[in-house]
Amino acid sequence: MAEHSIEKKHLSESMEWLSNSIKELFLLTDGKGNIKFLNLPFEQLLQCPLSEVSDRSFVTFVHPEDREKVKRNLLFRKKDEPFRPFTHRCLLQNNICFSLRWETSEKAEDGWMRTVGCLVDTETTAEKPKRQIGEGELLLLDSIENINEVLCIYDIEKNEPLYASPSFESFWGFSVEQSYKNPEVVSSKIRNVSLKELQGYFSTPSDKPREMEFELQGEEEFSKWVLTKIIPIVGEEEKISRYMCISYDITPLKEQDLLVKKWDKLGMIGQLAAGIAHEIRNPLTTIKGFLQLLGQETNTPYQELLLSELERIEFIMNEFLFLAKPQQDLKLEIKNLNKDLTDIVDFMRPEAVLNNIQLDLECDPSLPLVYCESKQIKQVMMNLIKNAVEAMPTGGNISIQTMAKPDGYAMIRVCDEGMGIPKERVKRLFEPFYTSKEKGTGLGLMVSNQIIENHKGTLVFSSEVGKGTTACILLPGAEKERLV
Repeated sequence: MAEHSIEKKHLSESMEWLSNSIKELFLLTDGKGNIKFLNLPFEQLLQCPLSEVSDRSFVTFVHPEDREKVKRNLLFRKKDEPFRPFTHRCLLQNNICFSLRWETSEKAEDGWMRTVGCLVDTETTAEKPKRQIGEGELLLLDSIENINEVLCIYDIEKNEPLYASPSFESFWGFSVEQSYKNPEVVSSKIRNVSLKELQGYFSTPSDKPREMEFELQGEEEFSKWVLTKIIPIVGEEEKISRYMCISYDITPLKEQDLLVKKWDKLGMIGQLAAGIAHEIRNPLTTIKGFLQLLGQETNTPYQELLLSELERIEFIMNEFLFLAKPQQDLKLEIKNLNKDLTDIVDFMRPEAVLNNIQLDLECDPSLPLVYCESKQIKQVMMNLIKNAVEAMPTGGNISIQTMAKPDGYAMIRVCDEGMGIPKERVKRLFEPFYTSKEKGTGLGLMVSNQIIENHKGTLVFSSEVGKGTTACILLPGAEKERLV
């Protein structure tokens, strides 16, 4: 008998310890809706000890507008009626208003109710007496609190937000409280919509749904595209007093759209190249041949200049023609990149010396062999070295380095000490016809990137204005390719 009493005592103490240790709110009511037990977190929230609230109707703590809902959905719910999680407001005597969400509830045969929930938010009604959400809106909010999209309810007359879903902070990068205190913190992150235009969307009532698409600036270079749908809510007297705003992250769709546009441009350039190749190449060869004969007969001082311009035209033609060639035309062979790079550096060193530039090559003897078309890789390296030379009009050093990566890749780095490239321009380096050079075509880097991609590699640029630029090429080693 004594052992049973001790066991019962320990069990009672353990249950009390458990209920007071959890963060969730625990409520026990009898068949009349009177409080019989609540745990310590709930006592602290109600600012009353259990001894003072015991046998008091829980409805007395509920906001007057939500009492019928609590009676219907919780306290006096029928035994066979399934419980559905819901949210309601509580109102204390010191004008503190907070919202509770009841997650689970069990009703016994005699009507006693065990319920577990959590705190949603808290605010002082004396400071914000009308920032309340109606019952219909709360029913809707109960169903969207776990979605990734951001839902907000905005009061047009008071020009302030009433509610923001839990995903708000992770989506925007700041808390709901910050947006309440300073709504302009939102507009400061939006790039392509002005503050005046943004305010106009919300301050002007409209009976038709609208959409707003903008770019949201993130940390450093990261940004995302957002689509916000603004839906009017009709209140009393058939008057539109609020907006429901749903924001979606459409960055993947935007990136896909940009990729489609990029390939459309490449397709257009490929068709253009195929069309003009036969029309220009033959007369170009003829002009070049007769110009060389004319130079031998007349010894004109302009021959060298004319030939250099014709060679430039021929070089541009070759870049166009590369875009017209399908990838299957590649004739891959196992090559030692160190040897090819040595040949290229030796070839371009005289031009570098004329521009007061020192070319340094450091080869890793353990660099893996790669499957590649040697001429195309040489073309890429010539483009990169030429760009580095042009980026240093007053001279400097260009460092070229090869390195074996642990994952079986061969890496080539080309580093210059030039003017550098702004971050916003680095993203656009591979776009067709995008160039900052007076005589540039905007095709060199695009062609280089296409060549490396055709070799199943990557070409990446990093740059800092005033300090220089680094181009990094990664190509899979021959052994890695064989395993694939």
